[in-house]
Amino acid sequence: MDLPHLLLTNKKRGWNGEAAMIAELARGLAKRGYRVTVATNPQATIIERLAGADIEILRLTLLKEIPQIAWTLPNDMRRLAKYIYEQNVRLVHSNASFDTWTSALAISRYRLGVPLIRTKHNVKRIRTNWTNRWYYGKAINHLIAPSHAVVEDLQRSEIISNEKINYIPYGIPIDKIEIYRNGRSDARRALEIPDDAEVVAYISRLTRRKDPVTLVRAALQVAKTRPNLRLLVVGGGDAGLRAELEDLAAGSSVVEFWGHRDDVPRILAATNIFVLPSLTEAFGLAPLEAMLQGVATIVSDAEGFRDFVEDGINGLVFPKGDIAALAHAIERVFSDVELRNKIAVAGECTVRERFFAERMVDDIEKLYCRVLDK
Repeated sequence: MDLPHLLLTNKKRGWNGEAAMIAELARGLAKRGYRVTVATNPQATIIERLAGADIEILRLTLLKEIPQIAWTLPNDMRRLAKYIYEQNVRLVHSNASFDTWTSALAISRYRLGVPLIRTKHNVKRIRTNWTNRWYYGKAINHLIAPSHAVVEDLQRSEIISNEKINYIPYGIPIDKIEIYRNGRSDARRALEIPDDAEVVAYISRLTRRKDPVTLVRAALQVAKTRPNLRLLVVGGGDAGLRAELEDLAAGSSVVEFWGHRDDVPRILAATNIFVLPSLTEAFGLAPLEAMLQGVATIVSDAEGFRDFVEDGINGLVFPKGDIAALAHAIERVFSDVELRNKIAVAGECTVRERFFAERMVDDIEKLYCRVLDK
């Protein structure tokens, strides 16, 4: 029996955790024999990342800027509806708000009758206006929450029934993630980092939501008693924020800004501690990747991290925005070798046992089957 044709939508043009999840899900479903299409913008990075996979690409504008939306949205709706009808798409799985709205309006306007599922990748409050009552109450058949924080966010709404909410956490492809096998000394030689350096790494996009300011301030504080400390800030993003951080660290050799890098596995191999001090987070893939590679991990108490980081067990957790608490956590991990080794080993086990991509694909596939059976 032929498996159903599935269509996933991706609004993101760049590459982040949301796009990575969509790409991994698409690849996993295609390997299981499903016909999979990803609807996305022609300039989206996900197209390049899916090159060589048995996955079709439907190019839509998915642009919500005014005034262009006046003609791009109706055109996208027509093209999406035409594709769903002519290619016998059985289920649509959308992600960001705008591509879900585009799908919902197309399915409703052209009376296609196919189920619509949305993964909610954020913890933004849901307004209870009449448009959202239609959108969440009627247009969307099921919602996927990648963390308990998102589950709680959805449950707080008065317009979403609990029967629609499905907890399915992200999973990373542990068999595909490159791990630097040559050891810390080799990695440090290649990166020109001294063997005696105490290395803390921030590897993520530079955004205020991830609060690198708190980390830079904490690192400068720790360096007063640990002169070998080095903080590597790795990732592109907000140029204004980077300039602010550079001003904050001016005159100090502690903080280094490395920008976007393609050798993250080698950087992690050279790192003692990974830190992500986010103010808010729906889940967070970057700490999982650091944990998988055996790096002691410190995160804030942002909502999404609670699903996989247990304080003192497989990582350390500090109150978000608390510079002194983060400085203490960094000092504690460097001072206590036994603790550092313990949380590093436990962190890797957590990822391998619970947060791997095959499990995520399994759970989403089961949801698809339940929806299609109905």
